[in-house]
Amino acid sequence: MGVRPEHFFISTPFIRWTLIPVLLLFAVSIPLMIDKWTLGGALVVIGLSTTAVLYAAALAWPRRLRWVGRAVAGMVFVFYAIYAVDQWFSDTPFRLVESKSNASPRNALLGLVIIGLPALIYALRGRTLPPGTALGCSLRMSAQVQAVPARSLDANAKALAYLRIAVGVLFLIFGEYKVFGTQFTLGGGFQGWINRFIAGGAYPFMIPVLRGFVLSHGTVIAFLVAYGELAIGLALVLGLLVRAASICGVIYMLALLFSSNYPGPGAALWQYFGASLDHSVLALCFGAFALSGVGDVFTVRPWLGRLRRRAA
Repeated sequence: MGVRPEHFFISTPFIRWTLIPVLLLFAVSIPLMIDKWTLGGALVVIGLSTTAVLYAAALAWPRRLRWVGRAVAGMVFVFYAIYAVDQWFSDTPFRLVESKSNASPRNALLGLVIIGLPALIYALRGRTLPPGTALGCSLRMSAQVQAVPARSLDANAKALAYLRIAVGVLFLIFGEYKVFGTQFTLGGGFQGWINRFIAGGAYPFMIPVLRGFVLSHGTVIAFLVAYGELAIGLALVLGLLVRAASICGVIYMLALLFSSNYPGPGAALWQYFGASLDHSVLALCFGAFALSGVGDVFTVRPWLGRLRRRAA
């Protein structure tokens, strides 16, 4: 069965709560990556960010917000229609044989036919084929599709819990040498990193913050970073206060991203994402942990509960 627009709004909880943080992070980060604003660039940014937020909402509440999924499909059609018109009236010649990665009239036409038109049909009708057909798939099936067997849900929950513990171990490694040593907190190690960020790596809007606030309170923030990393690691490994730790982790990763992953003025949009991989991947992991019930799997809370009952 081919992939149809309605399939993008039907998913397991694991997929849904992994995609939603990615979409929201994408929506927030796109405007921050623009160096020079133009009317065309602003419209593109607004369109992409709005689409990402609407898609996240459609995934979070597929039944209540059915119209949102149709609106996203309509915006997808509009994007492909604009792309096709722009390419057909450009100076690029039409070729039947063309690399799929190139922007060309042939690829724009294929994208409009294969993705744009089905998206338009879904936006207008709420489905791409009649419900009675063998390949028809509408949002009325969402409850059946989302009724994943308990074994599959357990496997997804365990996989996300393994990822949670692995990220926690990384943060224990990051935090332990800062906490149990003095070079980072009292020996100027933290200030040295901030000066390197200012010299090359920080987004322009972050430089005054780093120079004026962070360096002015360097020792205090160094201890906050050290013990914060250790606390996040312990929370993720032990399964305690996972949501709170994950929210702090998202904020911390975004602060590091905007402090050290600037690709430079005039960089292409994809280079912003490439330069941010050091921290954006971990930020997405933290977002998935915060929005899911990953703290309920492989946690020490039942053991702590038994200890309290015995003590009582």
